[in-house]
Formats: sequence, structure tokens, C-alpha cells
Amino acid sequence: MRFKVHYDLKDYSTALTMLAQSDEDDHFEEALQLIKKQRLFKLALDAYASNKDRLMKVKRAFGQYLDDRGFFDEAGSIFLAAAALEQAQGSFLKALNVQMSLAVLTQRGLGE
Repeated sequence: MRFKVHYDLKDYSTALTMLAQSDEDDHFEEALQLIKKQRLFKLALDAYASNKDRLMKVKRAFGQYLDDRGFFDEAGSIFLAAAALEQAQGSFLKALNVQMSLAVLTQRGLGE
């Protein structure tokens, strides 16, 4: 596929855009690796906006990236947008954001 040419030329944004146009699962896995390796999360959010399942996977990967780097509040928000409530709660706890952590706990149905 043509994205390899752009990848080899280190034009990662164009390579990702081309991968995002494919419906094949193999290309999405390759795109996800590229997104993580080159930190193309914001571009990926736009590129996969029309595909809800893939967009949720990109959001989870972005949340994990933010969490790994200590941006816990931001990670929690991204995890919430991806409906990854357990991860969102964990990130908010790491941020010592008790209010959001309790809100997510309640949303998970565990706040009784």
C-alpha cells in the first residue's frame, strides 16, 4: 500500500491518514502502532472520528499514553470519553481528584 512510501519518508501524518482510509483490521493495528510510536493521537482522533469502535481504541491508547506520563486528570477525561470507566477512575485516583473519582465510581454503579 502507498502508506509505506510515506512511512519510509518519515511522513507519518500522511501515512496515518492513508491507513485510516482502509477498512481492514490489519491496517488498523498497524495504524495503532504508528499512532503510539509517533504520538499521533490528535491526528488519529480526527482520522477515526467516523468509526466509533476504532475511535474508542485510539482514545484508550491516548489515555494510557497520558497516564504513563503523569497527566492523570487528562488521562481520566480521555478514558471517560472512551467509556473506560475503570481506567478513568484509576487515573483520577492517581491525580488525587476525589470528586471525579467518586463520580466515576457512582457511574460504575459501585458508589453505594
